Amino acid sequence: MAEDYQGGSGTERVGRRPSPPSDDELSLLSAVRSAAAAVGESASKYLGAAERLVVVARESAESEKSRARANLERATAIARNKGAQQVAEFRSGAVEAANGLVHGLRSAAWADVSSLSPASALDVGDYVGIGTLTLEGREIGVVHEDSSIPAVVPLLDRGNVIVRSDALDERLVNALNLLTLRELVCTGPGQLAIESFDPSLRATVAPFVALRSAAEELLPLSRSTEEELDDLLRDLTTDVKRIRELYRGGRTSLGEYRSSTGQPIEGYQLVIVRDFPRDWSNRALKQLQTLLESGPSCGISFLIHHDPAQPPLGDADPKWIYDHGVAIDLLAPDGVPRLSIAPRFRLDIEAAPELGDMEAIVRGVA
Repeated sequence: MAEDYQGGSGTERVGRRPSPPSDDELSLLSAVRSAAAAVGESASKYLGAAERLVVVARESAESEKSRARANLERATAIARNKGAQQVAEFRSGAVEAANGLVHGLRSAAWADVSSLSPASALDVGDYVGIGTLTLEGREIGVVHEDSSIPAVVPLLDRGNVIVRSDALDERLVNALNLLTLRELVCTGPGQLAIESFDPSLRATVAPFVALRSAAEELLPLSRSTEEELDDLLRDLTTDVKRIRELYRGGRTSLGEYRSSTGQPIEGYQLVIVRDFPRDWSNRALKQLQTLLESGPSCGISFLIHHDPAQPPLGDADPKWIYDHGVAIDLLAPDGVPRLSIAPRFRLDIEAAPELGDMEAIVRGVA
């Protein structure tokens, strides 16, 4: 005979059905089901509330973002307006300063040169205009229009100019002619001599041959060999020593000295160099470095064409020349001409007159 079911023992004999649940057990089961349904309903309410919370939070965040964007746009507009005002003020100041430096013959249109009063014996083109500098609106970030100011470089009595370019660039010839002609019209008649070194024997100074009708020493024959270069550098060094003795140890320039005495003592020299550093020995480079440093205050300035493709005779690195003058870069990576004193601006170099007009201007100032 089978044994009775022993609750909790985990064993039950086959052959006897379990007894049906009692009323208490049914009541308990019903209560559990009701509680589960209530929990489910609460969970649904909770999940619904949570979902609504997410929606509200997103809407609130978007609203805050919209308000922040609106505030940012207003702040940006205010900043742009202030920035544009500052840019306009800076541009106005730069134009005013440039016009003070390069007034009259120093920046006049070539068609107007003959109608202006010629330079006096004591005048010198210490600053000359060469075109315009333009900063694009996108570079500024606060205005849409480009901002342009006059391009000004210091040369005679002030410094040197280096033009970085390959030898065949037509813009190089224009820059050399432009600067040389501008110096001639700004400096007193007979007060500027033009020296040149051109190892390729190009017609670098051909537009200025009319100077020889006034005096041969105003336009000596161009030098082209190492020996002639050595002679030129030696003569220039002698000139610097002689002129510095006039200053008696004082810190001045030839222009200031001439103005203080009221006499056109000594004279100015513009030395044009092509294809630098071709045919420059280490000794010549050392002499050049000294002349670039001390020459301008003694009336000797250099206009150097630096061709990076040309190797020097010696082992010296000639890039130090850029420490001794303002550079016009026609080989900038973006292909846009640049001026070293304003590298973010685009340089638009003024066109020199046609050859016949240049020769006529030179005859007029010789």
